[in-house]
Amino acid sequence: MDQFEHKAFYTPAEVASILNVSHSYVTESIRVGRIAAIRVSPRVTRVPYATLMAVLESPLPVRRFRLSPAEIEATSESLHEEDAPAPRLRYMTR
Repeated sequence: MDQFEHKAFYTPAEVASILNVSHSYVTESIRVGRIAAIRVSPRVTRVPYATLMAVLESPLPVRRFRLSPAEIEATSESLHEEDAPAPRLRYMTR
């Protein structure tokens, strides 16, 4: 981990850079409550220094990107079993 500027609050982008994760992962973690944050306004969110330190001491859960062969087969079977209705097309008539 590189050194970072110590200040009272951090933007989600700064937190993502410090944690070396994506910005969307940080915003999703804030949304579900894994990272405590303060909503300053509808478009401005800040993460307190204490929260960042707590996250650094206990890392965020690792997301799994690959499925096991059993999960792949179960997913493909469930997709074949579902009969999705065909999309309805609307035609303009005069």
